[in-house]
Amino acid sequence: MSENNIAERRNFSRVTFDAPAKLILPTKETIETTIHDLSLKGVMLNIDTGNKLPNGSYHLSLVLSDEVNIEMEISLSHQEVNHAGFICDYIDVDSMTHLRRLVELNMGNVDLLDREFHQLGSQLK
Repeated sequence: MSENNIAERRNFSRVTFDAPAKLILPTKETIETTIHDLSLKGVMLNIDTGNKLPNGSYHLSLVLSDEVNIEMEISLSHQEVNHAGFICDYIDVDSMTHLRRLVELNMGNVDLLDREFHQLGSQLK
């Protein structure tokens, strides 16, 4: 699927955010990676591997400071040569609070973020 088709299907705005992260694969192997961009519902990671990632449940850990981190359970949506897109399957309340603030600071449009946050809430019901 082309990047344009993927962008057209998105319901949540993505913000570019360059930060290190740890990805735990379904095989329990850990990959050190970096965030390419993220949203309230997913994340695109820079993956330095020529191998196809396995299907299954992944765990992502993004450490923002000594006291603040974002933890989420994700599943693979698509993979390209140097990037892999994931959908967030589960995120705890504290991590969601930090993620929302991070997206808010990088998006610059609080009204749009509020609409997306309410849309996310309605999808979870």
